[in-house]
Order: sequence, then structure tokens, then C-alpha cells
Amino acid sequence: MSEASRKTEHGARVAGDSPGTPSPRAGAAPGQPPPGEVPVAPPPGSPAEAAARARAAAPLKLGRLTLTSRVMLAPMAGVCDGPFKRVVRRFDGASLLSTELVNGEAWLRGHHEMAHRMRLHPEETPVAIQLSGHDPAFLAEAAAKAEAEGADLVDLNFGCPAPHLVNSRNGAARLRFPEEAPAIFAAVRRAVQVPVTVKMRLGWDDGLMTGLAIARMAE
Repeated sequence: MSEASRKTEHGARVAGDSPGTPSPRAGAAPGQPPPGEVPVAPPPGSPAEAAARARAAAPLKLGRLTLTSRVMLAPMAGVCDGPFKRVVRRFDGASLLSTELVNGEAWLRGHHEMAHRMRLHPEETPVAIQLSGHDPAFLAEAAAKAEAEGADLVDLNFGCPAPHLVNSRNGAARLRFPEEAPAIFAAVRRAVQVPVTVKMRLGWDDGLMTGLAIARMAE
């Protein structure tokens, strides 16, 4: 993957956060940086910091799912198994947990490892399942099965650059085929009642920056 897939480092000052800074340019919301500028933490004790803390403490609504914590466990391969998720839950009773990445088609075909990753325990809720794949029908069926087994949210992986995923047109390879995204999103959305989210990157490389277009399709 290219530099386009990496997160931008914070470094620009938010206009209007402190006395003497310029007024925001046209298009900027009050208390927000102008378009194209990177936000930074507001000065301690400022009204902007108080507003940011209030937003962070407010519940996060994703469709019919309301999360009282904005901390989420990333779907880490080789880490987010059942015992690990339940240990996390004992220290944090509200955060959204996640399974490891589950290949939807392999799971439906009875793959033992995928079935093991998908086993959910009532103690883990709220919990997301992250699915990879490229076939709308398989992904929709896997999403419906995940919901039936207790998933509170379905996350579609359009971002993992692991070779074994990319070489099978899954993960970040989805960014190379934006024209196929609407059929996947529509099929999965019709199959479940729980919220559906998408993990993605800015693009496949500097010459194929499709992330924003795919995000708009997902909306």
C-alpha cells in the first residue's frame, strides 16, 4: 500500500481556538478547522475543549445501536478471540468489542477457523463481527447469520492489505473495484437489521484514491 493509506499526522492549529488566531474560512463549521486543514486538540481549559469533552461523553448512535462509550476494540487478527474479548469486557463494560476478521464465504462453507472466530458469548455484547469477501450474496448470507448469532453490528472489511486477502479480491482489493461496492452494500443492508459499517483506506494507491467515493456509496 502507498503513503495514501497512512493517517495524516496532527500538526495544524484549529482557527479560532485561541485569541488572535484567524477566523475560519468559508465552509468551516463553528469550532471546526477550515476544509483541508487537520484538526488538533484545543487548548486546555478553552470552550473548544469543553465542547470536545461533551461530544466525547455523549452516546454514539449507529442506526438502532446506541453506544455509551466511544472506545472500540479493533478487530485484531490473532488477538480478538473469545477469552480476550471477555477479559476486556471485565475491565470495560460498555465499549464495542469485535471479532477477528471472518471470511464470510469460508464461514458459510464450514471452515473450522472461521467458525471458531465467530463464536460469540452473551458477556461480549455489544460486539461487532467484521466480514471480508467480494460476493454480495455470500456476504449478505454471512451478515444475516452473524446477526442471528448475536452480532450487534456488521463491519465490512475494505481495508486490510494482507496478501492472502488482496490476492483473492478481498480486503483492500475492494478499493480497486468501486463499481462493485453498491451491490455489496445493498445486499448486506437488506439482509440485516443491525447497523452496517465499512473499514476502508483512502485508496488503493496514489493513482486510485477511491475511498471517498466508496464512503459516499455506503451512505
